[in-house]
Amino acid sequence: MVKDWRLLRHTRPTSTSMHLCWFKYRIPRHAFILWLAIKGRLRTMDRLHDRERAKICTLCSLEDETHEHLFFNCRFSHEVWAWITTKHKTPWPNYRWPDLIQWGAITHKSKSLFSSLVARLTLAASVYSIWMERNQRVFKATYRSAPRTAEEAHELLRTYLLGLNLQEAIQDNWFMP
Repeated sequence: MVKDWRLLRHTRPTSTSMHLCWFKYRIPRHAFILWLAIKGRLRTMDRLHDRERAKICTLCSLEDETHEHLFFNCRFSHEVWAWITTKHKTPWPNYRWPDLIQWGAITHKSKSLFSSLVARLTLAASVYSIWMERNQRVFKATYRSAPRTAEEAHELLRTYLLGLNLQEAIQDNWFMP
């Protein structure tokens, strides 16, 4: 019976970047949005079929809103990303979106290092915060600055890591606001 199932089922190679989303200490809503962003499946303006809406990025109003632009080529997103990675001491290079994900998948593969955990959580929180700010602007016409968006993401991660009661979080000064 098991052999029959393997013959019928279509298997695909697993993506090397999935461990950036799906790991033990992930924040589920952040992981899900990051997974959709990696797959290019978020409903950005270029993917919407509504011709009446402008395709211009709602965060910077300079270029068309695409996954490539929104995550981290946009001026607003770049400012959020720079603030939060500096605060978390998790340097990520300034690559194109697919290259950044590939680099992160290779660099932050370790399941045991606290720095890899923080880097993966930082990536997911940044993407989630940028996406939520974008949605607030599109659907509710409310605006926050890039530093405020980054501060809220940092505070959420700080509270989350301290709640895990990991010794490394205490040693790395995650109690500091």
